Amino acid sequence: MVSLKIVEKIANGKWLAENNWKKALIRAHAPWSVFRFEETGEVLKNVKWDINAGMQRARQNIGRF
Repeated sequence: MVSLKIVEKIANGKWLAENNWKKALIRAHAPWSVFRFEETGEVLKNVKWDINAGMQRARQNIGRF
C-alpha cells in the first residue's frame, strides 16, 4: 500500500502543501524528492513482473481502438 499512497499523493497534488512547493515551483514541475524513489524502489522489488502476458494482451488489442 505504500506505493499506492505515494502515487495518490503525487496524482492529487497533496505534496504541494509540503515545503511550500506551491509557491516555489513552476506549474507542472515536481521535485524529485516527491517521488520517494528509495521507498518506491523497495516496493517494486517485490512485484512479480510478467512482461510476456502484457505483450500478449497488447497484441490482442491492436486495432481495437
